[in-house]
Amino acid sequence: MPLWLGACSLWPYHSAPAPIPNLPATWSGDVTCPGCVPHQQTLTLFADGSFHLRDEYPANQRRRGRESFYDIGQWSRLSGDESRLILRGGSETLRQFRLQHGGELRQLDASGADIRSIRDYVLTREKGLDPVAGPMRLLGKLSVDDTQLRFSECLTGREMTVIDGLPASVIKQYRVAQKLVNETGSAPVLASVIGVFSARLATSDEGSENASVWQVTVPRVLRFWPGEDCGIGAAAPSLPLRDTPWRVLAIANEPIKADPMAATLALRLHDDGKVSGHTGCNILRSQYRSDDSALNFDAVMITRRACMNPMAQALETTWIEVLRRTTAYRVVGSYLELLAGDRVLARLIANEMH
Repeated sequence: MPLWLGACSLWPYHSAPAPIPNLPATWSGDVTCPGCVPHQQTLTLFADGSFHLRDEYPANQRRRGRESFYDIGQWSRLSGDESRLILRGGSETLRQFRLQHGGELRQLDASGADIRSIRDYVLTREKGLDPVAGPMRLLGKLSVDDTQLRFSECLTGREMTVIDGLPASVIKQYRVAQKLVNETGSAPVLASVIGVFSARLATSDEGSENASVWQVTVPRVLRFWPGEDCGIGAAAPSLPLRDTPWRVLAIANEPIKADPMAATLALRLHDDGKVSGHTGCNILRSQYRSDDSALNFDAVMITRRACMNPMAQALETTWIEVLRRTTAYRVVGSYLELLAGDRVLARLIANEMH
């Protein structure tokens, strides 16, 4: 019996830390993988079970300006392992963190295991609050009545008042979208918008005093989808090709294996005709031409950082060849396919929810 009890003590075990106090709260830290471009992550958890997350890549000699990518959604603690936090947002896989007894959050891999690396991948709790307000792309139901504008965001389920109004031209588009599905009045229509979050204290006639009331400013409405609902992934309305950050899932039907030690293969087509991205080893730059479903990449160039291993080198070479061979594209929901004729060269997913 003593031997059996001693053996049990060797099993990995994570005792549950105390509940997270004083939410909302912000954690941030350097999560740059070895040999990768600098990567700062900021995560804010709210008491209503929602989260805002920002991945930030600072400007440097090789990067054209600072780039920020956002994710929002809902968080929870894993039943049976209260130390583990599960974040369900707009990215393809769950994000997972372990709450440590010192109050830090340790980033975990896709399976929920600790990342084996010379890096700690730890986010430290900040003294102040960063609401990670945006501006960011949001998908939700927009409704208009005589007294106010409302927006119900898909990933958090958050009901918000739209402050600062909307242009008359956008209200006209909203009415046209309603008519296409025989709706009138304040019936909601799914919309993709650029939004900036804010909050204020509730008044006495809004329920609990001193509670937070979410608001959103909408400087731009990107598109209406009449008759559509809050589908996620392939079921979602198709995202725009341009200015959407894409991450490579598979090349020639071969899935890209997740490697926490390496940067992901990425692509972004900017409105000015320029392309930014990453090969897993190097920063990528190019230009593109697009017309309807046609797509061509010109002058594909990369920086000259050496890849860490032969597999990464081979993947970089294959990814560049995919871009050079691309002649067409197809967007389905949150997914992008790069094509050569009818042949799928690569599949990508939006790296943030839109």
